Amino acid sequence: MDEVDLAILRELQVDGRLSLADLGHRVGLTAAPVQRRLRALEREGWISRYVALVDPGLARRTFEVFLEVLLEVESRQAFDLFEDGVKSLPEITECHRVTGSSHYLVKVVSRDADAFDRFFTQRLLALPGVMRTTRQVSLAKVKGTTALPLPRMVRDL
Repeated sequence: MDEVDLAILRELQVDGRLSLADLGHRVGLTAAPVQRRLRALEREGWISRYVALVDPGLARRTFEVFLEVLLEVESRQAFDLFEDGVKSLPEITECHRVTGSSHYLVKVVSRDADAFDRFFTQRLLALPGVMRTTRQVSLAKVKGTTALPLPRMVRDL
């Protein structure tokens, strides 16, 4: 890992479909060394996968709700059961076990308020152990990125 590898990662986080030539131009290399570095980054696990980001507006999935979820019991078994249930629900795009007054922070994406209400009452509340939720509807997405804030220098990793 060096600064050129970090530059490759930064560029790919912005546009994962860059050609080797274009990527090389942006980081100051030709296509062949970029390809070797890219394969090494994949092999070493720096790049875990490639995905296509679907436009939420075109998919009509712009209604976002953040839920704080408190479980009835705080135990490893309760966490495992809840987390297994969450993983089976595609409407939940993020789930974090957190500190504070609730156990989880969950992001739900749906078509509209009615679709969210159906999901919430029929599926989310049916998850094992849910005692209480607090819901916050997103009014506007001010910033959304999938890119990690990578440093410029390897020493800052």
